[in-house]
Amino acid sequence: MFRWREPAEDGGCPIQSYELYLDEGASGVFVKTDSAQLDNRAYLREHRVLFNSTQSGKTFRYKLKALNEIGDTDSVIKAQILASAPSAPLSAPVSDPLVTTVDRIKVSWQIITDDGFSEILSYSLEMDDGSGGDFASVIGESSPYLLQDYTVTENVNKGTLYRLRYRSLN
Repeated sequence: MFRWREPAEDGGCPIQSYELYLDEGASGVFVKTDSAQLDNRAYLREHRVLFNSTQSGKTFRYKLKALNEIGDTDSVIKAQILASAPSAPLSAPVSDPLVTTVDRIKVSWQIITDDGFSEILSYSLEMDDGSGGDFASVIGESSPYLLQDYTVTENVNKGTLYRLRYRSLN
């Protein structure tokens, strides 16, 4: 979704309309996508553009043109890369039997290589309460964690079966 505010300076004449232009990355040419004017007053303040998943990773550029009775002016050209949802982990975290004991659980996981064209900022490891209840964050939720293993030492009780899962945050 594209949103904007009225320009700080209108040259002494109120803005009468806006035109939104989009370059979908293929041709390098801006195409008018939307324009709006009602009773000589600009009313277009946002525009929703839907992209399909095959467009992930492409760079899109857009600009806005404000028009009044004196003329028109283009905004600064903005560009963004369309990201997609990263892939789900390929496998569950694996317990390390050489380190895991009655009061600690060491797990490792695979690096997620499909980041959806948006850098992975952290891996979040979550563990349930041992009763099949809700998952709670162990590491990586409130501060970045980019390693592929972690040893859980808090709230681990002998004889309790825990479920662990991980995800990437980007």
